[in-house]
Amino acid sequence: MFNKRKETTYLYFAFLSIIILIFSSCSSEYSQIRNEKKLYKEEKKKERKEKTKNRRIQRNSKNEFKAYYNSYYLAKIKFRDALEEASVHQNSSNTRSNNSVKLFDDAIKYSNVVLDDFYNTDYWLDAAYIKARASYSKNIFSAASYYFNEIIKNKNNPYYYDSLVRMGFISLRLNDSKKLLSILEELDSSIDSFNSNIKKLDKKNPYKFIQNDLLQVESNYYILKAEEALYSNSPISEVEYYYKLAINSSIDKSKTEYLYSILLSIFESSNDILKVLEYTDKVISLNKLNKDDISSDLYLKDWFDLNRSLGLHSNIYKHIDSLYKESSNIKDKLYLLLERAKTYFYDENIELAFTEFNKLVQDYEEDLLLYKDYFSEVYYYLGQIYLKSKYDYKLALNYFDLSIEKKSKDNPSINKSKSLNDYLELYDQYLVANASNVKLTASDSLVVNEINVESGNNEFYIPVPDDYSYNSDNVDTLLFNMGSILYFDLDMKDEALNKFEFLYNGYTDSYLIPQVIKILNEIDPSIDWRRKFLGDLKVFSKNKNEVIDNSLIDSRNKAFKAMNSSIQEALNLFEINFDRYDDLNSLYMIAFIYDFYLKDPYQAVTFYNKYLEHAAADNINVVTNRLRSIETVLNDEINITKQRIAYSNSLQYLNYNSLISKDSILVSLSDCQKGESIKLKDKCKAFENVIDFLSPEELLDTLSVNLIGKWSNNKSMDLQIFDVAMTLYANIQDNELTAKYCKILIDYYADSDIINDVYLLLDKVEPNSDWSLVISNAIYEDFLEIEKFSPKTGLDIVNASLQKPKPATLSSENIFYKVYKDSLIQYQDSAVYSLKYNSNIFSDNRNLGEKFLISKLNTKEVRYTVDKNSIIKWDLNYSRSQEISEDDYYFDNNLKVIQESISPETKNYRYNINDTASECYYLEESYSCYEVRAIPNKDGFYKTIWFLELEDNVFLRIKENISNINQELLFKNEFKYKKIDSFYIVDKIKKIDLNKEYITILDVNEIQVNNGILLEDLMPKNNIKVKDFNIQDLNQKLMNLIDMNNVLFPDLEDINDDSNKNLFDYSQSVNQYFYFVETATINGVELTDKDMIVAYNDDVVVGARQYVLEGRIDVPLMGYDNSSENTKISTKGYCEVGDIPIIKVHRDNGEVIDMDVILIDDDGTLGFQSIGHVYVILQKD
Repeated sequence: MFNKRKETTYLYFAFLSIIILIFSSCSSEYSQIRNEKKLYKEEKKKERKEKTKNRRIQRNSKNEFKAYYNSYYLAKIKFRDALEEASVHQNSSNTRSNNSVKLFDDAIKYSNVVLDDFYNTDYWLDAAYIKARASYSKNIFSAASYYFNEIIKNKNNPYYYDSLVRMGFISLRLNDSKKLLSILEELDSSIDSFNSNIKKLDKKNPYKFIQNDLLQVESNYYILKAEEALYSNSPISEVEYYYKLAINSSIDKSKTEYLYSILLSIFESSNDILKVLEYTDKVISLNKLNKDDISSDLYLKDWFDLNRSLGLHSNIYKHIDSLYKESSNIKDKLYLLLERAKTYFYDENIELAFTEFNKLVQDYEEDLLLYKDYFSEVYYYLGQIYLKSKYDYKLALNYFDLSIEKKSKDNPSINKSKSLNDYLELYDQYLVANASNVKLTASDSLVVNEINVESGNNEFYIPVPDDYSYNSDNVDTLLFNMGSILYFDLDMKDEALNKFEFLYNGYTDSYLIPQVIKILNEIDPSIDWRRKFLGDLKVFSKNKNEVIDNSLIDSRNKAFKAMNSSIQEALNLFEINFDRYDDLNSLYMIAFIYDFYLKDPYQAVTFYNKYLEHAAADNINVVTNRLRSIETVLNDEINITKQRIAYSNSLQYLNYNSLISKDSILVSLSDCQKGESIKLKDKCKAFENVIDFLSPEELLDTLSVNLIGKWSNNKSMDLQIFDVAMTLYANIQDNELTAKYCKILIDYYADSDIINDVYLLLDKVEPNSDWSLVISNAIYEDFLEIEKFSPKTGLDIVNASLQKPKPATLSSENIFYKVYKDSLIQYQDSAVYSLKYNSNIFSDNRNLGEKFLISKLNTKEVRYTVDKNSIIKWDLNYSRSQEISEDDYYFDNNLKVIQESISPETKNYRYNINDTASECYYLEESYSCYEVRAIPNKDGFYKTIWFLELEDNVFLRIKENISNINQELLFKNEFKYKKIDSFYIVDKIKKIDLNKEYITILDVNEIQVNNGILLEDLMPKNNIKVKDFNIQDLNQKLMNLIDMNNVLFPDLEDINDDSNKNLFDYSQSVNQYFYFVETATINGVELTDKDMIVAYNDDVVVGARQYVLEGRIDVPLMGYDNSSENTKISTKGYCEVGDIPIIKVHRDNGEVIDMDVILIDDDGTLGFQSIGHVYVILQKD
């Protein structure tokens, strides 16, 4: 039995071994097959990866090419559009439009992509030209110079000569005369080659649009020559010569017209009327006259006036005859006939003019209403003819009045009619005074229309009662006033002369004789009227001021009355009063009008000082105080202008567009902070913080070694870096540099309280990144660290609702509207509010709390700033504010609804739990809610509030009932939320007033969270911002102000100084450089305060300073100033960039010593610069 079992066992093991062997064999084969399949799959996978990689490389290559070409294409298009826009705008106003500036900015942005990322490509040169031209158009000369210089490295490229010419203009603007001369030398020798390279643009069809611009190189070259001639103070004939060559070589009509306008301006300023007429002719010939609208051609009107002023009347007659034949409408015919009649008048062909004017009235009577301005002129000239030639004052007055009837404003007839009425009124009084004993003859100029005074037909004759007694002492005044009107107002010199001569000879004892002699000397200076006078002039010097007659009082009253309608007329009347009567009250009013109405400080101070010459004047104290006030205002304006220069220089420095040294900028910013303008003080302080701060690279090097807690100004380092970033962002929009500082804050100061403000700023400067999401995630991560709420009291539930995630910033559009309860039909009216909100929980000033900027939009825009303490109402400029309370009658209740939709009011209440599982409905679904009773601590409404825990720890207020103290239900509010990221934001509130027939609904739309709203975006600030000033204009303004101050308020001590200072006088210039002298010694001994340090450019004095013991002396070095014709003359021979002045000391004993100048600034230069300073030592051993 045992053996049999043993045999069976062997058989079993043998069978098992065979099975195992078979399976082993199969398993081996299977493994091999599996390995082969695995290798095959890996090879296929590798092959697919390789193909994918190749496709990606191809795709990236295509994408790179696409980015390259698209950038180049966009740069080209933006540049082309900018040129067109700038051209149109220049032709209309001679300034760049905002749109063209934006287009130039875009052109620069897209060209930068090609320039930075695709250096060795076909379109790199084109992109460089675009950036250079666009920068040049924006007066960013540093960038323009760099790329123009890159372009002119290759003389064969199509942009070579155009770039060279523009480099010449830049050199001219920067006063780099040496560079300018070298450019002109090359251009002078290459004039025949200007257009040789332009044909290469034929291969670049997309750039064909620039060909015409490049073909203007020769014209631009001559303009450069003309401006260089102006710069070098060459004769005006040379300037004209080059501009004419520029015109001859121009291929653009608008440019030709523009060059003619420059010549017109030059010759108008030099009062060369013949040249003005010549170039007016040129402009007229350039612009084809519209034969259908001749009268609208302004140049033609100027041409008529110029020819008449030069007495070239025959030219006008011929031209009008030619134009009249071609005219095709009544308006043009009437215009030409009127101009011809006016020409007859000025040609003193009065009868022919009279006939023509009357013929116009007769022939075109039916067109009176259509062409009122023309007929107003016709009636004016007819009035002039009747007044001055026919002496028919009545008809003259009628025609002046007809002229006014047709044109009631800006019409010379207005003054003529008034003056003639005044004259006739005086004449009536004169007739009354002389009716019994005066017989006027036809030759007497007092006769009106040769009417016999005693004739019953005299319409100006006033019958005199038998018992009338008239004081004839006033006749001299009547004659004087009549003569004054004829001379000053009616321009009737001969008639006025007769009146004054009659008074001069017949009333020798009149107190008016001094004024009469004064006017007679003016009318006919060939006669010595004072010596010829038969009376005693000494009498008048004693009694002149003792008599104030009725005529002076009347004249004063007329002048004051005129101030209500015409300040200029009033000024003329006061001047006449002073001239006639030496009236000090009128003199005071002249100064007053120039001061407060016409804003002319030169004339105001002149007449105030003239007033102070009279010891008997009544307002001496008032005038003295006013002069002091003007001087103070002028000095303040000088200081503010210096502040603006410092601000502008630093702005250019920050924009990498300034050659001024950092040290000089910091000195000027320090001075700026001592100025009058608070806004500029703040700006300069902010700029100083930036310029004096470490660059991002320097900051990284420093922080990698040592994490700094505070900066040198004792401000925490994170705030200092953030302030620098904000200044860069707010003032120069350097987004790249701003982002670098922000990212340093993130890397090294991640735990800072302001880190979310940093992310908000990054969101502004890098809007395509997900910085807002970083903020949202950070807030949500902080929320997740909160333990699970287990509220036990009503206050616990309220506090839990406040702990839900809240965005750092939020913006939305809030629309309030009403619907009827029964029909839910919407009311017609609605109110729209824009909201910007900043939680401000990360700011360094935590006391500010949350802040809301709410703008009501659909009516006249009203803005409110709301915080935990107040509600302020602002005008649109944030210049006027009004604090309002919830009790005010005009309080807008919608403001509180918006505020509480973000930040519910929880103070002043006690909270009890009514129910922890109250049934509630949200979005039409049933939930279990916490029901909380809110009881006011003092007078107020009672509330029942339902809170829904929609997610863990997220408690939402979804409903509230509001009742009075008697538990009477008054209002029901329902809330709906929208989830954005991790935030539940109220997007609808339904307010039900149980006592009204409608429901008020708030819809919240366009919600954005953490979207880069900085706290400053919500702060009230005046919209009148510190603008970007033109530095050249500011320098010129400063010089003008200083000159004005020197003229109006000269330093009497300097005037009376008997020293030799006047030997070292020099003119002020917009280009100034300073040597700051640390020490000055001769043979080791310091100079004395009697020594004068004088700077020379060759032998021309360009600056001087009296030495001060142990004091740092700033020796000014003035440069050549070509900003005006006067400064070109006054600064001739002054320093130009690179010139090294000679410094001499003039001692009080007459000794003159040449000093050695030792530079102690490592980065400075002794060579003259247009702005800045350098520290030096003066010594002579």
